[in-house]
Amino acid sequence: MNKLKKSIFLSLWVYSLISCLLVILIFFLSHHPKNNFKDEKYQCFVKRVIDGDTLVAICNDFSSKPLKIRLSDIDAPEISQSIWGEKSSLFLRQLIARAKNKVGIYFNGTDVFNRSLGVIMIAEKDINYLMVKKGMAVVYSRYHPPKNYLQAMQSAKNKKLGIWSQSGLQQNPQRYRRLAH
Repeated sequence: MNKLKKSIFLSLWVYSLISCLLVILIFFLSHHPKNNFKDEKYQCFVKRVIDGDTLVAICNDFSSKPLKIRLSDIDAPEISQSIWGEKSSLFLRQLIARAKNKVGIYFNGTDVFNRSLGVIMIAEKDINYLMVKKGMAVVYSRYHPPKNYLQAMQSAKNKKLGIWSQSGLQQNPQRYRRLAH
């Protein structure tokens, strides 16, 4: 009888452990930025561009308050990174100004700073992709970016566009942030 109790206890313990791990896995997957992707494009009005990969916009059908939005899958030089932070920011600002500050956004989660992540669209053009293609940002590869982003970055490198026109820390904004702090 004692062996039966031990066997039942062990089985219950293993079952409980597996159940807990499944709950944790389901929670992680449901809160991972790429898994919160919404197929709906929200119409938004950009209030200001913070830098080459962050802006503030009002998206009435998504949120009643202004949102800080990080362009997903890309990383632009910081404003303090030589001239490249300013050039990247100016490039994004000009793209948005040409569209009279009206953009479409596909939201796909939040980042660790609670900024909304999204793909910015102007006239059916993926602005995140365009920033990389023109050498104004690098691909942020942490969450498996689209392959066309990686191809665009390689093309910009080969053509020596934007940040790739000269060697330097502007090509690695993440490393720059670590060194600056």
